[in-house]
Amino acid sequence: YILCYLDTSKGNHKQFCDISNQLKKENINASRVVGVWPELGITIQEDLGDDCLLDIMKPNNKEKIIYKSLDLLAEIQQANISELKKFTYEELLKQQQLFTKSFCDRFLKILCDEQINPLIEETIPHIMESTWMNCHYDYERRNLFLKDDDVYVIDYQDMRVGPIGLDLAGILLDHYYDFNKDQICKYLAYYESIINLNNSKEDIYESFRWCGIQRNMRILGTLSDLY
Repeated sequence: YILCYLDTSKGNHKQFCDISNQLKKENINASRVVGVWPELGITIQEDLGDDCLLDIMKPNNKEKIIYKSLDLLAEIQQANISELKKFTYEELLKQQQLFTKSFCDRFLKILCDEQINPLIEETIPHIMESTWMNCHYDYERRNLFLKDDDVYVIDYQDMRVGPIGLDLAGILLDHYYDFNKDQICKYLAYYESIINLNNSKEDIYESFRWCGIQRNMRILGTLSDLY
């Protein structure tokens, strides 16, 4: 088991616990909460082990693990999870603008290329037109674990309703691997075969592509701020 502590003056674990319980009801592989003491800021949850996908994914097992991760993602996206907030246009835009303000201006102290702002302005409308479902918001290998030959998810307290491409970009647009469009399209074709949507493969790829741009620009800005 893992004991999690959060100073009650700074927040609580309620969102994480609520989502955990709803995932459990739908038999979705996630960390199970086994005890909560909100007045102390303490939550005890199941330990999923040490096999984080970032550490264990290798060329010989990558494809199998990616398919398992997409299976789990489809379950999460279609789960009945109540009271999730929906991303707004303004939020997505502000997140992407962290690239210019935090990464380029404050961290690198350089001026952005003049094509960056038009790219940002073009990205968000495409994202808003995408299909929206439950969105983990950080569905990448650091937050996925292999246990008993199955993939489990953690760190979903920030889950929202958002575009399908955000989580697809999180798991498929992996900075530790070269971009291979043919392989990614193969994974997206598999995703399209298991998800209950009316989207074409082209629609899903476009959502993945535009969300990948937004996500990576956001992360560069966010990590710069944290640094």
